Amino acid sequence: MLLLDRNLPGISPDDLEGRQIFAEQKLLDNLAEKCGVQPLSDFTSMDEVDCADFLGDDIEGLDEIPSVEWFDASQGLVTVEALLEAIGDEVTADANKELEAELESFRAVLKSAAKVDVRFRYMIAM
Repeated sequence: MLLLDRNLPGISPDDLEGRQIFAEQKLLDNLAEKCGVQPLSDFTSMDEVDCADFLGDDIEGLDEIPSVEWFDASQGLVTVEALLEAIGDEVTADANKELEAELESFRAVLKSAAKVDVRFRYMIAM
């Protein structure tokens, strides 16, 4: 899931979910490394609420949760564009279409965000 540090007109939360991207995270990170770009998971940052949702009761044992880190959208755009070029036959046909559609959606959002200096972070959403 992509999160933006402020709202952008015309960008719907549905454009940011990325369920297939999450399902193929390991493949995408491997492809990013092969392409020489930063893996999408490197842009992961979660706040206390995100961590509580993700970890549930396990959050009690954590002493300190790092501050949320926001990233330059143009950095994420480089990764997403490289992934779109690289996925080719790496995944099954049906998953490939959904994965490409989600990556295209991420690319559109990151392009819009980069134009107006809106930062982003990637968050693993179950």
